[in-house]
Amino acid sequence: MAKLITLILIFILNACSTNQENNGRILNTVTSYADNSKTIAEEDFQLFWNAFRQAILDNDSVRLVKMTNFPLKSHGNLDDDPQPLIAKGKFYQFLQKCLNEQTGMTPNNETNLDYIKRTINLVDDRYYTHQTDWCRVSSFEFQKIENNWKLTLIYFDTNENNQ
Repeated sequence: MAKLITLILIFILNACSTNQENNGRILNTVTSYADNSKTIAEEDFQLFWNAFRQAILDNDSVRLVKMTNFPLKSHGNLDDDPQPLIAKGKFYQFLQKCLNEQTGMTPNNETNLDYIKRTINLVDDRYYTHQTDWCRVSSFEFQKIENNWKLTLIYFDTNENNQ
């Protein structure tokens, strides 16, 4: 009888340890899939960023308009600052002002344009935040709309732009 109880206990312990191993494998698989999904989403935005960055560097207003959702939202630095909507016709002029503003994140007075010029590959830091369908790069927010990335909001210095 003692042997039977011992065998039953061994069987139960073995079943539990096998189940824990399987749960560990399943958890690792789910975690790996989530990591890969994030990587794919980030790579997708990186491709858009490369094209957006090049359009900025080329001063290509036609491409930039195509990469922007209108009316473009804008927002001053403070919560109670104005939030004007920027129409297509005023976009390029507004964008030029915003590109020449300081990022406010470095002591060397780096502008948004300086940041864009030096940033080829995006890395999570205080300049770049990424979620599946939304990203912020410096003063610019982007959103995936109908499976395409678009510029959707620009933060600006209200002292410079008084819209």
